[in-house]
Amino acid sequence: MRPLAGLALAVLLCAALDTNLTRAAHAWRPHDWLLPGQALLLWAALGLLLALPVRWTGGRRGAAFTSALAWLGGAVLLHGLLAARRSSAGTLSVVRDLLPMTAGLVVALVVLGWLGARAERRLTSPRGHGRWIGLALAGLALAGLVPRGGPPVREPGPPGRAGDATPARPNLLLLVWDTTRADHLPDWGYERELTPSLRRLARQSLTFETCWSASVFTRSSHVSMLTGLPPALHGTTLRQQRVSAETVAPLLAAAGYRTGAFVGTGVLSGAGGLQAGFDVYDDRVDPPVCDTLLWALVNDAQVLAAKLFPALRNDGQPHWWQDFQRPAGEVLAAASEWIEHGGGEPWFALVNLFDAHWPYEPSAESAARWVRPYSGPMTGHVFRADDWPPRRAADRSDKVHARDLYDGELWDLDRVVGDFLSRLDLEGGTTAVLLTADHGEALGERDEWSHEHPRVPQARVPLLVCAPGRAAAGEPPEPRAGPRGGWRRRSPPRRRRTRGRTRRG
Repeated sequence: MRPLAGLALAVLLCAALDTNLTRAAHAWRPHDWLLPGQALLLWAALGLLLALPVRWTGGRRGAAFTSALAWLGGAVLLHGLLAARRSSAGTLSVVRDLLPMTAGLVVALVVLGWLGARAERRLTSPRGHGRWIGLALAGLALAGLVPRGGPPVREPGPPGRAGDATPARPNLLLLVWDTTRADHLPDWGYERELTPSLRRLARQSLTFETCWSASVFTRSSHVSMLTGLPPALHGTTLRQQRVSAETVAPLLAAAGYRTGAFVGTGVLSGAGGLQAGFDVYDDRVDPPVCDTLLWALVNDAQVLAAKLFPALRNDGQPHWWQDFQRPAGEVLAAASEWIEHGGGEPWFALVNLFDAHWPYEPSAESAARWVRPYSGPMTGHVFRADDWPPRRAADRSDKVHARDLYDGELWDLDRVVGDFLSRLDLEGGTTAVLLTADHGEALGERDEWSHEHPRVPQARVPLLVCAPGRAAAGEPPEPRAGPRGGWRRRSPPRRRRTRGRTRRG
């Protein structure tokens, strides 16, 4: 087979296989042309990079297709083996991991390539039927790229509008402000009025003054919210991403609720079982090609290149096309459409908003309002920024500027959340809202950043519950949460003794 035709056929087959494996691994997502189109372009780019090795190893001997398959598939397979070894062993050794795996894969590819080359030369001989076999393989590959159907969807109930629930069976909204620390919100003691929409909701809600997250890691904390179990019991941790415990979603689905999840971060991908029980699990935060096997190789190559060449570090985000997050406006728009265009059943929605997470990049309007004048090197990328001076410790002005940027993110988030809540008709008395965070964020305390330690800034989160009918009443919450997270009740006047007699105080 001619080198160009063999390479093109190998690219088609690899793209079709990768597309279908990705669809199978993300079966809850809708199927469209975006994934196969992007996968085909990415595999074609790799094919162009390998065009010379393919021609050198197979073109002259009439085995271009077999050679192209060996080069294309071998690179992805070797990366997959090394990635699996790295995830289990933690670190890779050149002697223990890289050399044995590479040698074993090369031997296997040589044997399979030799057998495949013999078959290909025989089929492409003048008496063979290589042209027809090639056309058949190309047709099979193109058929594999065509979207077929979509994820199963539970049939909705009678047509109605969101809010057709009753106070006894209310709509349920679990609204998670990712990476939001409680002490940067005015209702939890902060002096800056950053979140007026949240303040209005808090006046209609039961507000806990002190609440601790079950984990400082996003995925395990969300699993705790959905199961009521600590990470030690549900088993989902930073190193173990699979969800084995049953969440509340299938229980509510069995009770007749529509269930939907809309998340703003790839950390909450439905892979691993988190999507179980949800009719809709909207977790596409990056282009669909980022879920393919080939993109995993590209991504790791980018990270390695960024370590070797400082110009490619991109302020701690060396990923092309992929940043593992999407803005709250897109998440809430998808959630609103699902809520408003569903059936007559009550609904349960998990909504995760990732905007307050690093990097801290508020809008221009928010920065003008909340970010004070500053002339130092601190940016929203904090110490991961390319121009952060080496070995420089953040001083007080640096930390204040980082907190201002973080505050600006919260103000931006509050505005879009306010618009979303205004469309839910909370005054109708049929929707309950539980608003919280999965964890907080360190902003320079003890010279710590991010949320890697279970200290107070990283673990103390807001928590409020707006019960059905609460918004309609418009009354301040009573009772209110006490300083240890329990309810603070109005107690009857205590009787105290004064000079041998008792009086009411």
